[in-house]
Amino acid sequence: MCQIKPSEGRTCREDEQPPRTNLHYFYSPKDRRCKLYFYRGCGGNANRFEKKSDCERLCLH
Repeated sequence: MCQIKPSEGRTCREDEQPPRTNLHYFYSPKDRRCKLYFYRGCGGNANRFEKKSDCERLCLH
């Protein structure tokens, strides 16, 4: 999950529950750190974390 390119996802449909915040973190293998980005709310991929600490715990070795 940490090596895949992050996806901003898509805008949620009315019947979907959006996340609490649209600011999420992704792991950048190029920069070897977790970076903040704007997540559109639904879809996307596994390289997405609500907390920087979760991103660092799973992706920094």
